Amino acid sequence: MSKNLKRLIEQEVYDAIDEIADEFKLNVPIYPEVYYVHKNLKFESLGYVKEHKESFQISKYENESFSSFKPSFIFIGTWNTWHIFEEAGHFLHISQSNLKIGKRSQHDVLATHVLDEMIGYFCSKIGNSSRKPMFRNLPDAIHEREKCIKITEKNGWDFYEFLVYQQGYGLGEKLFNYYISNIISRKKIKKLFTNPLEKKNEALLTFHKLKNNILE
Repeated sequence: MSKNLKRLIEQEVYDAIDEIADEFKLNVPIYPEVYYVHKNLKFESLGYVKEHKESFQISKYENESFSSFKPSFIFIGTWNTWHIFEEAGHFLHISQSNLKIGKRSQHDVLATHVLDEMIGYFCSKIGNSSRKPMFRNLPDAIHEREKCIKITEKNGWDFYEFLVYQQGYGLGEKLFNYYISNIISRKKIKKLFTNPLEKKNEALLTFHKLKNNILE
């Protein structure tokens, strides 16, 4: 890959970070290293510890994208506006909130992952509002768990991953529609970016409120 192409993708990511940060008055503490994970890029050439290799491999062979704050990097597996804005959103969320999994209950861990995907998806809609959430035509996994387990088993999907993305992207779609309709304010969106969710089961409670349209 040429250096010019690398710089172009890197600048698109930085522009997305700036656009989201400006919209919600967020500080950008640091800009990440950006890598377009093409077929010739080797993980060993990046200098990261092995714990990040799995994310790199998924980016390379499944065209997914990933972000990390410590160390600060973004792997772009598919070069398009959705991926760039979603990862910019994830990066800003983690850098603003310093969110940690820590000693959470099992359900609070799940809710934490869902809320992170919600913010990432919400940000991807800022980049391109035509995006639609995956699994939107399938039963809601919260209300019809057993039916969804059968669907995931039939398709060879991981149910936990299905649950996180269906709920996260669905909430992200709802949040975006509320935002452009002035039902939820910039200030409340900013709080979603910056809240570390440190209180007991706070992520789970936040998920419950958003799921049930309780917008405090």
